[in-house]
Amino acid sequence: MISGYKNLSYLAYGERRYGTQPIFGKKRKLWEFEFILKGLARPSGVNTCIAKEEMPCLYVSHPESKHGWTDEINGISEIFVVHFREVPEELKERVGPTKPLLLDIDENSLNLLTPKFARIRESAGKSDALTSLTLLSFLIDLTTLAISQSPGIALRTDPVDKVSRVLHWFEENLGRSPCVEDAAESACVSTAHLRRLFAEAGHPSPKSELARLQIQAAQHALLKGWSQKEIAEFLGFSEPSTFARAFKEICGQPPGAWLKQNRQAISRSKTR
Repeated sequence: MISGYKNLSYLAYGERRYGTQPIFGKKRKLWEFEFILKGLARPSGVNTCIAKEEMPCLYVSHPESKHGWTDEINGISEIFVVHFREVPEELKERVGPTKPLLLDIDENSLNLLTPKFARIRESAGKSDALTSLTLLSFLIDLTTLAISQSPGIALRTDPVDKVSRVLHWFEENLGRSPCVEDAAESACVSTAHLRRLFAEAGHPSPKSELARLQIQAAQHALLKGWSQKEIAEFLGFSEPSTFARAFKEICGQPPGAWLKQNRQAISRSKTR
């Protein structure tokens, strides 16, 4: 997130007569937050609706949303609008290009936001640290409001990020005989979904990656002088022979032969 005062692109407030002076639809390429504090103003050109009664509300529009503003023919609405270049990821997940997010502003929320409206108006154009923090706090409040009114929305997770976390979990728990089911639970997904995430991220299966990490840890342990029995016990293999078979399957040779070859390679590199 860029600093608050650089993030704010536009600010306006006051009465609007969108019924007789509409704003025609266009992409603004910015995140638009328009508070309807009084009146029945609403976006035009998008699939949306508003209750047929006056109520404070907030429309949050995506940068790719092509919309304008309209109202009843003789309607007068009081608005407060800001455009931001960036918003928190948690808010992005709740707004689409073809439909804005409509949030009700209850009395408690309005009491919280009203003094911030005043501070933002007073600090418009300033570039000091207090202004930056005020704007950042305002965005956090808006995101919190959005989440409180749509708590059931599941956030999309980047498969690469989720897989990276699971691989780290595997590494942290190698000495506790981890399994794929436990890894899925740690990531708050099902085992089947975890397999799909690994595939989407271009990785082998979770089971294959766990086996790779186990053998990678075994290689480090062999070079540090651990016995095959100690390594098998640490990694949760039932006996050294089971470990040796798993090692050979991945490395192409038994642990002893691999250790001898790599010790010789390390010795040669040290003498150069």
